[in-house]
Amino acid sequence: MVEKEDIFSTLQQFLDSAYETVAEHDGNVLTKRSGHTVYQSGKFIVYISLFPHEVELIFEGEDAGNRENIITLIACTPDGNVLNDNIFTLCGGLADIKIALESHRARVADELTTLLPF
Repeated sequence: MVEKEDIFSTLQQFLDSAYETVAEHDGNVLTKRSGHTVYQSGKFIVYISLFPHEVELIFEGEDAGNRENIITLIACTPDGNVLNDNIFTLCGGLADIKIALESHRARVADELTTLLPF
């Protein structure tokens, strides 16, 4: 379970970093709410909700066995209207996830910029 908590923390730090990048362009009016949920099925989400624009970035993940995870980043509104259902998908353990996230950092900031009305 320690590795899973590390994955949640890594994903949350990534989302927080994306928030900080776009908040600078929004004159720091943008606020956030974030967290994670683990379901009995083993699936999990890590999310950030951005206000007042009401856009959410959500990592949906599941344990694929052998310490591997499949994680997809989506964008939606709080009422479930999907804005982008596959920004990217990651597969692997914690080390693989960290490397893959780094390669997607600029893409996620760009995606958020297109979703938020500045």
